[in-house]
Parts: sequence; structure tokens; C-alpha cells
Amino acid sequence: MKKVFLLLLGMIGLVSCSSKPANSTHEHNYEEIEVKGTCIESGYIQKVCSMCQDSYIIEYTEALGHNFGLWEEVKKASCTEEGIRKRTCFRCNKEQIEPISSLSHNFVIKEEKAPTCLTDGERIWECTNDSTHFYSETIPSVGHQMMNWEVTKQAGCGIQGEEKRKCGNCSYFETRVIEGHNHKYKAEVTKNPTCEEDGEKRYVCEYDSTHFYTETLNKVGHNYRLIEIQNPTCKTEGYKRYQCVNNPEHIYDEILEKVEHNYGAWQVKIPATCEEGTEERSCLYCHETETREVRGHKLVKGKCTLCGYQISSDEVYEILDSVDMIYDDMLGCFKTTTTNPSSIAVLEIKINVDMEFITKPRCNIEASGGFSSDRYYVFVNDIPGSNFLIPTTGSLQFSINCHAGDIVKLEIERGADTPVEAYIALFLEFNYL
Repeated sequence: MKKVFLLLLGMIGLVSCSSKPANSTHEHNYEEIEVKGTCIESGYIQKVCSMCQDSYIIEYTEALGHNFGLWEEVKKASCTEEGIRKRTCFRCNKEQIEPISSLSHNFVIKEEKAPTCLTDGERIWECTNDSTHFYSETIPSVGHQMMNWEVTKQAGCGIQGEEKRKCGNCSYFETRVIEGHNHKYKAEVTKNPTCEEDGEKRYVCEYDSTHFYTETLNKVGHNYRLIEIQNPTCKTEGYKRYQCVNNPEHIYDEILEKVEHNYGAWQVKIPATCEEGTEERSCLYCHETETREVRGHKLVKGKCTLCGYQISSDEVYEILDSVDMIYDDMLGCFKTTTTNPSSIAVLEIKINVDMEFITKPRCNIEASGGFSSDRYYVFVNDIPGSNFLIPTTGSLQFSINCHAGDIVKLEIERGADTPVEAYIALFLEFNYL
């Protein structure tokens, strides 16, 4: 743009310079004159007529511009305020002034106090640009830096222990209780029980072997098993031999009583007459024999039809066995001798002639309802017959038709509420058949 402007000025000058005054009577004698530019104004080259001072510009030169020297600090910049600097043009002494940016703070640590476990520390920052600018900050306390727990006292069975830990930065420490533990017993059999002696089991604490207790193991007793049998005979005893499974040295024998002879049927040895006769039988085990006298009376109502022999009343039957029963001569009957509840009195009779056998039991103490709590049983040749409660008023008559050789067993079972002074009277009667 500046060049266009200079070109236009030159063209104007040429026009001016080419025009001559109307009254001009000479030729121009132009000389070049250079006008130098300044810092802010352009220079130019001018043609000037030496005769008439007519002139025109033929060329412009650019302004030189300022030629400033070095910057000079007029006012120092601070951390918070701008500074000022200036410089001067060597040609025109023009001064150029501009601000210097504020420096901003450049804080560095000036002083520091380290924190402890419980107290805060402090750090002081100071600006390197201006020592009057500083600030402090709090360094928080670090708290205790606790190390690992260490056992100072071992816990025991039922005894508390202790452990301790220290701070890694200071002398502070803390302790805590280690709870005692229960016994942890381990069992061991120190003595095995035998058939006849107790054994022992010892329980020892795995934490402390001085803590222990013992338990008695009861003797196991004999565990016998049958290993041998020797059967008894009519003449010798037998035995069962037992041996203990737990200890083979323990052996005992159970004696088996001699068995009774097992006789066969009676065999006639001497035929029976009214006067004599014998029969014989042998044991099936040992062959031992026994004999008996038998008479050949043909009894009808107790009298022999051959010889006229009359059997006495004492020979009609005979007592084979008696348990808790006695004959009372004053009463003329049998009576019980036991009052134990649930006990049984027995009278066993062998019948020698054909007869109607009559029994009359009666309790000597009256009871409500007319019956005692005692019960009467009748067996003929081990075959159960009737049974009934025994009356306390009057007597109960029970008849059985028997034949010679029959075995009659009479049983009286005492009741649970039988009075101590009570007894049963048993009257026996017969009629020949």
C-alpha cells in the first residue's frame, strides 16, 4: 500500500515537473537532492532546477524505523506487581515503555518440623522471589504404627496369656489378653481290662501333659462258651465244660446231676396170688433192676373176692409228696402252712383201689362274698382238671373217680391278699367203686 502511495506521488511530481511556465525562457537544469528519511517519516530523492528551483520528487525511501537500544529496567517486577522497562531510540531518542509481568510466587520449603505419632508437624514455605512472602502448613500426626503382636505369656488350659505389640515410631505399646483354652484330651488305654480286673484309660491334655485324668475300665467279666459236654448217667455225674472267650485259661465245669433211672415196664417175675407175687423192671440206661411185691387180691369195694382180704383205710391211698401241707390230727385233715402271697402248697397222692375220691377245701377265715383269694387246682396223672376259688363259708366238695395206680396232685395257690393267719383245711374222703 505504501509503495502505491509513493508511486502516485512520483507521478504527480513528474506532471508538475514537466509543466513549464508559459513565460519560461530557459531549459531546466535539474540536480538530484536526496532527503533522508527519519525513524517515522519516509525519505525521497528530488530533482531541483538550479535556475528556477523548480522541483519534483523522483523516488521515495521508506522510513528508517526506530533503532532502540537495550531494555532498561525502570521498576522491578515483584510476586504480586508488574515491573516497568524502557528502551531509547539511538536516532530520535524515542522511549518505548512496557510492563514486566509479575513473577508469581516460587515457594520452596524453608523449614520443616516432622510430625510424631500423636502431634502434628509443621512445614514453612518461603518464596524465593520475596522472602517476605511465606506460609505454613500442618503435617498431620501419623498415628501409631503398630508392629506385629508378640506373645509375652503363653495361655494355658484355663489360664489367660498375654501378647504385646510396640509402635515402630515411638515407645508406645499395648497389650491384650489371650483367652485360656479348654483342655484337649487325648485318650490312651494304659491297662486293658480283663475278666476279673479293671483296666484303665488315661486322658492327657495335648496342650499341657501335666493335666490328665484316668478312667476306670470295668472288668469285662467272663464270656464263657460251651466247649465240651459229658452226659450224666444213672450212676455217674456228667458235666458241661465252659471256656472264657476273653481268657482261654479260665475254665469251669457245670456238674450235671446223675439222672434217675429210666425204668421200663414192670415184668411179672412171680405171678401174683393173694399171698405173694413179684414184678421186675430194668433201667434202660444202666440195666439196673428193681423188684416189687404185688398181691393178686381181686378187690371189690376194698375186699378180695378170692380170699376175703379186707384192705384197711390206711392202704386206700398213700402220700407221695407234700409241700407246705401237714396233717393236723386235731382237725382230722391236711392244712396249709404257708401264708406267703402267690406261694403254692402241694399234696401228691397215689390211689391204690378203685374209688370215688372226694376233696373238701375250706379257708378258716371268712371273707366278703364267701370266697377267699386262694385258688384250688386238681391234676390226675398230670392232666389238669378243675380249678376254682376256695370258699370261706361251708366247704366245697369235689369228687373224682379214680382207679388203682392213679396219681392225684392237689395244689393250693395262696392269694395276694390272703391274711397272715389264714390257712386252708383240706379234708379227704373216699367211697369204693
